[in-house]
Amino acid sequence: MDAGTIDMGMSAAALDGKWKRVQARLRASVGEKVYSSWFTRLKVERIEGNTLTLSLPTRFLCNWIESHYLDRLNALWREEVEQISHIELFVRQYGHSREQKAKKGAGASPANQTSDVDQAASKTIQDGSWRAILKQGNGNGFNRDMTFATYVVGESNELSCIAAKRAVTDGRSGALGFNPLYIHGSVGVGKTHLLNAIAGEIYKQAPDLNVLFLSAERFMFSFVAALKLRDTLAFKSYLREVDVLLIDDMQFLRGPTVQREFCHTFNELVDARRQVVVAGDLPPSELNRLDTRMRSRLTGGLVTHIANPDYAQRKAILEEKIREMRVLKPDFGLPEETVAFIARRIEGSGREMVGALNRLAAMWDLAQGHITPELAARAVRDMVAGQSPEQVRIDDIHRAVIDHFKITRAELLSTRRHRSIARPRQIAMFLAKELTTRSLPEIGRRFGGKDHTTVLYAVRRIKTLMKDDSELVRVVETLKRSLGG
Repeated sequence: MDAGTIDMGMSAAALDGKWKRVQARLRASVGEKVYSSWFTRLKVERIEGNTLTLSLPTRFLCNWIESHYLDRLNALWREEVEQISHIELFVRQYGHSREQKAKKGAGASPANQTSDVDQAASKTIQDGSWRAILKQGNGNGFNRDMTFATYVVGESNELSCIAAKRAVTDGRSGALGFNPLYIHGSVGVGKTHLLNAIAGEIYKQAPDLNVLFLSAERFMFSFVAALKLRDTLAFKSYLREVDVLLIDDMQFLRGPTVQREFCHTFNELVDARRQVVVAGDLPPSELNRLDTRMRSRLTGGLVTHIANPDYAQRKAILEEKIREMRVLKPDFGLPEETVAFIARRIEGSGREMVGALNRLAAMWDLAQGHITPELAARAVRDMVAGQSPEQVRIDDIHRAVIDHFKITRAELLSTRRHRSIARPRQIAMFLAKELTTRSLPEIGRRFGGKDHTTVLYAVRRIKTLMKDDSELVRVVETLKRSLGG
């Protein structure tokens, strides 16, 4: 245990003893397998007032424990230290701490809780320097897990990824092609991942460059701290020396004075041919909080959009996250049909993919490693917007059959009668009749404009063949499971 600040008159040895008792009860509560998977790298950092701070080595572990076990940890700790009312989790990285996630109160009133940035600004002013906030975004302050190698590329984000890699090259050489680069898209589509990847790659290729990666809120509060300390000239000078500036969550930059200072910094860096990369939820034209000149300047380089991932990309994201999970749980895995089902069912951002996978990982422990599409459907029931998990669409059936038989969509919808194409088409029509509420004419239209009699023949043909063909029964049942039907 690496105990930092301890108050309440408690010694490090006493805190260590309490932590060991909490560990023992936690291990008995969740079982050895779950404990070994999620809790062995949890460390106690400090107790300050009524707050217990714990750390973990990865963002994933923080998110997982916060989502699934924080209440249980809170209850166990309160048995040892009654004054503890909430727990904070953060990611520890390469010898220093970077706050990552997490306050979850246990009875604390919202009025007594402040944002991460508020706390950072207050601490900075107390320390007598605004530099502490900015330096958290300098050098090693990026997330080393978010690299180009772990970024899943598809049609939705290909241009943004290409532009981000170009920003690495341009940032190192100073031969800028697109400056600034502005990347926008909805929450959870991978903007922050790209910014971290840029920072990490430049740091690896050119560690002598001054790379600054900040959220808009962190910039805002560091500037406010400099104002209160009457130290704005040093603040301006510090920022003008940056070689590559990366700003995340641009939509949160507020206040005319802060915006004016950011605009001056932005203009000077761009004019000095320093690379600037900005990410936000909205395109520049819709950033109504920014003044017209700033919005115009943001569009002066390259603006790219990241859309929600398509099915193939969602499936690839899930497969990548499963590989990451195996670092902690080597035997973890999901059947291919379950992965395909989740990729078809959850149509939102990559972050929603991870949320669904987290639920399945928790269920995996309980189900002894076998997660069928039926179990997966129950796990993500409330994550499916506008439809129940049992509702299957013909597009889902198209994709499932195409994936299983390794044919193209054009072949599935064609009039080709070769058995390798006709049989998958008949199976798909049969599934459409069995698993959807569509009429025969509607199904026919969705299969390349076929007549309803063609659909009826296909349904009857598959039903007849299934009476004597056990392999066909297995294929149909496998497809049904992958569709949650």
